[in-house]
Amino acid sequence: MHKLEITVSNKKNDSTGFSTKTDIEEDLGITGIDSIGFAEVYFFETTLDKDKIKEIAEKAFTDPLIQKFTIDEDAYENYDYYVEVKLHDDVTDNVGMVAIEAVEDFLGKKIEGKIRTAKKYYFEGTISKEKIEKISKELLANEVIETFQIGEKK
Repeated sequence: MHKLEITVSNKKNDSTGFSTKTDIEEDLGITGIDSIGFAEVYFFETTLDKDKIKEIAEKAFTDPLIQKFTIDEDAYENYDYYVEVKLHDDVTDNVGMVAIEAVEDFLGKKIEGKIRTAKKYYFEGTISKEKIEKISKELLANEVIETFQIGEKK
């Protein structure tokens, strides 16, 4: 399995990260976050190798003028915590289904496996893990259909 993360090239243009930070401050009253970087995540549970996924990312999934991507690495180097939100396995991942169709159209053939998607938020600032968990439960994830994972910079 390979993981593709797509984000904006310039973090200053990350409207999702900015609006999420604003929502956290206004709706939850939590401060101490300097910035949030947002990434779209695609888990390739397929037989495609890393080089082929790189080609797909470059030619079909990203706009090189405004986006960048990583494969099997974090999209941002500087962060204190991240929260990855993804659908439960038994929930239909419509974005993942469209992604597999896009890959098959790009390759001109059917492929084995599936693509699952997630949203990943990279937090910078002086904030505790407990507050990150509160943000995850109350704002970022709908635990009826989604799960979340919190990670720390090593």
